[in-house]
Amino acid sequence: MPRVSIIMPAYNSASFLPDAINSILDQTFSDFELIIIDDCSTDSTYATIAGYDDSRLHYIQLAKNHGGPSKPRNIGIKEANGEYIALFDSDDIMLPEKLELGVTMLDSCREISAIFTDCYRFLDNGMVYPDTLLQDYYGLKNLLNNYTKDGFFILSAQDAFHNLFLENYIPTSSVMLRKNLLEDIGYFDEALVNGDDRDMWFRLCLNYSIGFINSPLHKYRIRSGSVSSRGIVAHQNRIKVMKKQLNNGLPKTLEPLANKLISRNYFSIGYIHQAQGNMTLAREYYLKSNRYNFRVYSIISYLKTFIKATTIP
Repeated sequence: MPRVSIIMPAYNSASFLPDAINSILDQTFSDFELIIIDDCSTDSTYATIAGYDDSRLHYIQLAKNHGGPSKPRNIGIKEANGEYIALFDSDDIMLPEKLELGVTMLDSCREISAIFTDCYRFLDNGMVYPDTLLQDYYGLKNLLNNYTKDGFFILSAQDAFHNLFLENYIPTSSVMLRKNLLEDIGYFDEALVNGDDRDMWFRLCLNYSIGFINSPLHKYRIRSGSVSSRGIVAHQNRIKVMKKQLNNGLPKTLEPLANKLISRNYFSIGYIHQAQGNMTLAREYYLKSNRYNFRVYSIISYLKTFIKATTIP
């Protein structure tokens, strides 16, 4: 039985998979299984994976595409044999000590439910950003005051939960959690095409403390693409995540933060529609934005949609 099960959804990832898989096979910690769940790819994903001869690699091919990673992740987790679940995206790259350090912290800090780490960002052309992803996440920085003798940080459930309303500070590919925890908090919400990870972090942090390793231990790929209908779907799912929190009896002190996030995402949808020339829908979403958090800027944007020559820079 492996200590760690790495769960990797994949969809048309053939061009990225070799980098991801090789970085996992090169880990300093070797007691793991890698479960790749192919969400009905139409490229050479299967052939790419079939080229590896390693008993730790397991391949699951789904019969139909599910439009997002939540269902494939859940399928992989249910097939996992490891004590710990490590989440990882098929286009990211692990740095060599990621698994070893994650296991070390979970083994030594039994009070925590999961760990996450910082990461680098890089482009398809290989260029790596000089700063780390979490470098300017000041809400997280303000919570780094409880550390262990090994230099790991522990965030209380209350602090971790509250900070999720200020910033989505937990990179998905950095997370390692205890598998038995999922029996309590549940699996990824398959109704969410996007935002299922943040929804999971809310449930994770509601009652459990989490650990943070303040080092970049993977590289997060920023893939090229434009903001369009995919952007709208992403904002809609973020709104669903926040409304779930409001419907779950959120403390009154946190309701304004949830409303601000809902407002911000409605505004972003309105902005996208305005940029595409659909002023009727733009007005609808600007008004929805103001219902959750009144801002003069939203009113100005709403009024601009009545100007015939409206342009978005």
